[in-house]
Amino acid sequence: MTKVIIARGLPGSGKDTFLRSLEWGSQRTFSICGADDYFMVDGEYRFDITKLSEAHDACFAKFVELCNDNTTGTVAVSNTNAQIFEMAPYMMYARLRKLPVEIFEVILGQTNQPLYLELQGRNVHGAMDQEIGEMAALWESAPDFWPKPVEVQSLDKAFRIFDSEGFITETIPAVTEG
Repeated sequence: MTKVIIARGLPGSGKDTFLRSLEWGSQRTFSICGADDYFMVDGEYRFDITKLSEAHDACFAKFVELCNDNTTGTVAVSNTNAQIFEMAPYMMYARLRKLPVEIFEVILGQTNQPLYLELQGRNVHGAMDQEIGEMAALWESAPDFWPKPVEVQSLDKAFRIFDSEGFITETIPAVTEG
C-alpha cells in the first residue's frame, strides 16, 4: 500500500534534502513531488512567481498519478504548506484512497545568524528574509483530526526527528545529491 508523506517548512528549511535523505534510507519505492518541479527547465531552476498556481496544479496532478500507481511505495509532497488550505487537497485525496499519511515539519536547528537571513541564503526561490517572515506569520497548525506532525530539525549534515514529547527518536544523515 502506498504511504503519503507531507513535508512542510519555510523556504530554505531543508524539506527536499530531508525527503531525499528519507528516500536514500528507504526500502520502498519513493517518489517526491513539489511545485518546484514545475520550474526545472533543462536541469536549471527558473522560478516564476506568476506561474505558481500552475506549478501547484501540476504538483497535485503528479501526486494523484503517483497515488494511483500501485507500484509506488511512498509518495512525498514537498511544498511550504504553511496554511491548511495548501495541504488539504493532499490530505483529502489520501483519505479518500485510505492511504496512511505522515506530516513532517522541517525547521532549522541553531544558526549563526538570524533565522530569516539563514533561510534567505539557503532557499532556491530567491525569497528574501522579509518574505519568509511574512510566510512564517501565516503559519497554521495542522487540525487535531489530522495526523500529528513530526518535528524534524535540519542541521548542517543531518536531520533530527523528534517524538511528541520533544525527545530525539532518530538522526539521519543528510543526502545532498539527488
